[in-house]
Amino acid sequence: MSDERVGMNLRLSPEKNNWLNKRAAEMGISKNGLVTLIIDKYIDDDNLKRFLPEILRLKDEFEKNGIDIFNLVGEKK
Repeated sequence: MSDERVGMNLRLSPEKNNWLNKRAAEMGISKNGLVTLIIDKYIDDDNLKRFLPEILRLKDEFEKNGIDIFNLVGEKK
């Protein structure tokens, strides 16, 4: 991912702007930082939604072969 930054002009309702101002102040970050966190979270959620069917298919495939993927961590060989 590039370190290059781009500007964005955004118009919000007063309610959304007030929420962003309040929440950013509570978190001790800038409003810009909060918007960036929100976008990052949305991207993560969107990626999970797109890949979840494949993840579940692989989980089922592992379970058909007797492997419980949720108990792999810390399991001794």
